[in-house]
Amino acid sequence: MSDLILSGIVCAMLLGILAGTALLPRLGEQMKTEQENYFQYQDAAQMKVICDRKPPELVRKGADVWGPGEEVLINQVFEAVDAEGDQLDIQVLDIQDASGNSRMEWYDKAGHKAVFLKRGTYTLKLRTADDQQKPTVRKFMLLIDRRQGGI
Repeated sequence: MSDLILSGIVCAMLLGILAGTALLPRLGEQMKTEQENYFQYQDAAQMKVICDRKPPELVRKGADVWGPGEEVLINQVFEAVDAEGDQLDIQVLDIQDASGNSRMEWYDKAGHKAVFLKRGTYTLKLRTADDQQKPTVRKFMLLIDRRQGGI
């Protein structure tokens, strides 16, 4: 029985050595396949155009000062345009006073206007997005303090 086991071990070792020298290096070789250029696909080109697109611009039109109780029309004070120069909608995310308290209750979403009831500086957080949903979020400060005699 020991002769049978010994000859089986020797046979397995010889087969292992032969297979290791002939088979294992071939397993590690890479298959030669055709290289695919995915950048020539139409959807890849469109995705590159969308990703390289400039984000929309969100700017303030002027440096006006308003008094307490005056209506501030968001579309007359701020402007948003996309890369082609088309007008975009502006969304008001938050209005904060100098202490950091939210004053969104002073904003009329339906009329897209705000009425500031107290003097002070207010920070407006505005957002716009173009047709490709590329967003721009910016903060602007408004001064509400038109006193008698002017500023």
